[in-house]
Amino acid sequence: MKAPPFWIYILITVLAVLNVVAAYAADTGGATERVVEKNRQPGFYTDGFRILPEIEASVYYDDNIYATKRARESDLVSVISPSVKVNSQWPNHKLDLSGGANIGRYLDISAENYEDLWLDVDGAYDLSDESQIFAGAGLSRNHESRDSKESSEQRIDEPTTYDAQRFQLGFNQMLGLSVLKIGVTHESLDYDNVGTLINDDRDRTVNGLGVRFSRALSSQNQLFVQGVANQRRYDEQRDQDGFERDSDGHNVAIGMNQTYTGGHRLEAYLGYLTQDYDDPRFSRVSEADFGFDLRWHPAAKTKLTAALDRSLNETTEIGSSGYLYTGLDLQVDQKLSTNVLGYLNYNYGLAEFQDVGREDTTQTINCGIKYFMSPKIMLSGSYSHINNDSNDFSLTSSATDTNDYDRNLFFLTLKVRFAR
Repeated sequence: MKAPPFWIYILITVLAVLNVVAAYAADTGGATERVVEKNRQPGFYTDGFRILPEIEASVYYDDNIYATKRARESDLVSVISPSVKVNSQWPNHKLDLSGGANIGRYLDISAENYEDLWLDVDGAYDLSDESQIFAGAGLSRNHESRDSKESSEQRIDEPTTYDAQRFQLGFNQMLGLSVLKIGVTHESLDYDNVGTLINDDRDRTVNGLGVRFSRALSSQNQLFVQGVANQRRYDEQRDQDGFERDSDGHNVAIGMNQTYTGGHRLEAYLGYLTQDYDDPRFSRVSEADFGFDLRWHPAAKTKLTAALDRSLNETTEIGSSGYLYTGLDLQVDQKLSTNVLGYLNYNYGLAEFQDVGREDTTQTINCGIKYFMSPKIMLSGSYSHINNDSNDFSLTSSATDTNDYDRNLFFLTLKVRFAR
C-alpha cells in the first residue's frame, strides 16, 4: 500500500496542535473575561497571551510555472497554509511567537511540490520607561521561486530548497524628544544541491549593524537619520565560475515620518548606498538610496497605499556582483459592502545587474475580491498577470538565454481563523 504524501502528516500534526491550543484556551476561559473588550483581537485568550490559530487553503492555476518564454508548462496547484500566532498581552515587555507551513502540491508536475516551514520568536524587555532591549530569532525551510533573479540556473527538474536562520539584538533609548535605536543582525543561508546543480557556493552569512536617531518636531512629525553597515561572507572563497563574492557595504539616509488626521501617514527617506567586493573584476557599487511609504484614505471606504524602495541583492549571474532592485508598489482597497472588499494592485520592479549590463523590468497587475463570510472565515478570488522584459538577449549569442516571459495566475482562497 502506497504511503500518504508527506504533507498529510504535517497537516494532521498541525490540526492536532490547533485542537490542543483551542482546548487549553477554553479551559482558561475565565482569564478571557479579564481582557478589556475594546482592545480585544480575534483569538483565544489565556492569562497574559492571545493565541490565534489559522489555516488557509488555496487553489490556483498557473499558465507558466517555470516562468520561461519557451517550453511553457501550466498546472493546477493547491496550497495548504496552517499557522499559529501567540502574542503577549502584558502591560510591560512583549513576546511574540509564530510558526506555520506552506505546503504546495501540483496536479501534474509533482517535481514542483514543496513544503516550506517557519518559526519565529521576537520580544522586548522594558528596562525603564525610556529604555528597552529587543531581540528575535527565526528558522525557516524554503523553496526558491522559479522567477527568482538571485539564481541564473532555474530551468532544472525541481526547485532549489534552502534553510535560513536569523538573529537580531538591540536596544531603544529615549532622550527627551529623541529616540536612539541600535541593533545587530545575523542571517545564515544554506542552499541544497539539486540533481547536478551544485548550490554549495551560494551558502553565506550576512551580518549587519544599524543605527537610527529620530527627533520629534511635533506630535505628528518626526525627522530621522539612519545608517546600516553590512558584511556578506560566503562559505566558499570562490564560486564555480571563479568569482569571489564576499563584500562589505553600508548605506546612510535622512528622512521624515509624518502622520495626519484621518489615518493618513507618510514616511520618506533619501540617502546613499555602497558595496565593495573582494573580486577585482567586480566594480564598486555606489548608488542613490531612496524610498517612501504612503497610506492615504481619500474616502471613508477607500484606502490608497504606495511604497518605493531600493535594495542591493546577491546573484549567481556570471560576471555580475549582484543586482540593484528598485520596486514601486501601488494599491487601492475599496470597501464594496459591509463584508466585501475589492482591491487593485500594480507593482513595478527594475533589476539592474551590475557589471554585465543586463536589466529586467517586471510589471505585475493583481486584482481580487475578499468576501468576509464571518469574522472567522474569509473567501477570496484573484487574478495576477506578470510580465518580465529583459535585455539579456542582446547580451548573449543564444536565443534560449532570454529571460522574457509573461505569466497568468488565477486564485481561489479560503481562510479560517480558530477564534471565539
